[in-house]
Amino acid sequence: MEFAQEGSLKNFIDKWRRGEVTVTWKDALHGIMHLLQALQYLHNCHEKHKDINPANILVYRDPTTGETVMKLADLGLTRNHEHSQSNKGAGTLQFMALEIVNRKPSQYASDIFSFALTAGILISGGKPMPEFRGRPKEKQRAKMHDWMHNPPSPFLHETGFELLQETLFSCLDDNYENRPDVSALLDIVTTIINGY
Repeated sequence: MEFAQEGSLKNFIDKWRRGEVTVTWKDALHGIMHLLQALQYLHNCHEKHKDINPANILVYRDPTTGETVMKLADLGLTRNHEHSQSNKGAGTLQFMALEIVNRKPSQYASDIFSFALTAGILISGGKPMPEFRGRPKEKQRAKMHDWMHNPPSPFLHETGFELLQETLFSCLDDNYENRPDVSALLDIVTTIINGY
């Protein structure tokens, strides 16, 4: 694995907020794509990460292309979905899906919830996230809007921002069966990267 000179995504976002690094819309989209590809690989291997959050993502700039690359790290809680329903409640509380908070077995869709919060922090410009779990849909939607618009995300007027925001919102559904899977998310992010 390459040396992640930027450290964790958490550290990278802190540097970005202090103006020490720049992040473009392209950087954000490609980083999200890398995370989805890693998550797809894990899920195809019948594994769940169980602790996706900015502290468990490593960031580096590819010296050849200059592209910002993000790698999913800390696989310590990863379990084979076919053989284990254990580790109820494992992970970082702030990023846990409602089913995990309620001590139910983790699902692939639990990773999708955590991914969406992490990606939301990135596209919001690094703003702290609000609480989404267990709230009525209209309150969740209002919180998502406020998160991205007050103050405005640096990417608010970029092509595909609204589509990505709505997609991430769909990943936060309290019912894990209603969340999109990794393949659907990859299709949407690929569409945005390709400019519709």
